[in-house]
Order: sequence, then structure tokens, then C-alpha cells
Amino acid sequence: MIFIIHGSDNFRRDLAVTKLRTELVEPGLESLCFASIERPNTASLISAISTPGFGGRRVVLVREMSQLESKLEDSSEMELILEALTNMPEDSVLIVSNKKVLGTIKLVKELKKLSEVKFHEFSEFNDWEAGKAAE
Repeated sequence: MIFIIHGSDNFRRDLAVTKLRTELVEPGLESLCFASIERPNTASLISAISTPGFGGRRVVLVREMSQLESKLEDSSEMELILEALTNMPEDSVLIVSNKKVLGTIKLVKELKKLSEVKFHEFSEFNDWEAGKAAE
């Protein structure tokens, strides 16, 4: 399963990530079954998502995956990432938290086709929504 949490509202994105982490990582197994990386290059990303869990479900949190924000100059990188994502160990879960996801790039388009990928967007409230919420 892959969760892509994105949008400009950092607070709500962080809440969603915390909720997922709490639900998915078994208490006491955090050091074995949870990994967090920030702004990984392609090799680090593939390594993190290809590593199986030890003693339970493995949850990998990736913060600011630049490969979802801009077109990859090397199309073979995209193919490697897609291959790694589609061949993730069955007991693995990937959570991606990005401020921006560019829906027009091929990697994002291909991810949207996969049934195990869930996109959740958290945009900031505009003035009208903030006023309505305050009522």
C-alpha cells in the first residue's frame, strides 16, 4: 500500500502522517519496522522501499520526494522507481508526505493507475473556509 499525502497545509499533512504511522507501526517494533528518510535520491528511495520488514509490517515514511515534484531528466530513473514501487514487499507500506505533487509528470500519472496507491490532498483553508470553520 502506498499513501501519498500532499498539499500546502503542513499541519494537516503531519496529522495524517502521524495517524497512519500510529495505525500501521506495531508498538515496540518501531526500530525494526519503521524507517524515515527526507529528500532521498533515487538510489536511497529504492533501497528504502525494497527492504523487507523484520518481524512485522515495514512502514517507510518519505518526506519531500522530489521525484513527484518535477520531471525526472533521466526516464530510466522513473522506470526504476516504478518497478521498485510495484515490487515492494507485500508487508511494506510507503507513506510519502510532500508539499507539492505535480500531476502532469509521468511518474505521478503512472502511480494514479495503481490500485494500491491512495492520494490525499490537504490544501490550506482560504479566507471563506476559515471564517466558516470559526462559526
